[in-house]
Amino acid sequence: TDDRYGMAEAKTVVAAPIIAELSTPRFLAGGDQTSVALDVSNLSGKAQKLDVKISAEGQLSIPGGDQSKPLQLKEGQRVTLKVPVLAQG
Repeated sequence: TDDRYGMAEAKTVVAAPIIAELSTPRFLAGGDQTSVALDVSNLSGKAQKLDVKISAEGQLSIPGGDQSKPLQLKEGQRVTLKVPVLAQG
């Protein structure tokens, strides 16, 4: 009505329950060996048990082959996995 009004404010998180972000170098030359970082965040609101599988193809390889790592993340926890990679060439 003309003599009433209202307002509300609340925090809203808009995100997937599990977020995985890979950080890589911009450039690699043949023979370069480095590590990439995989950040895994649990925004689901509860503890999560995950099995993270990492593989490479094309001009990149993972020394020792593909990797698999079980993770247990608490609510709101973030973990960074370092994965060695080798540029072919």
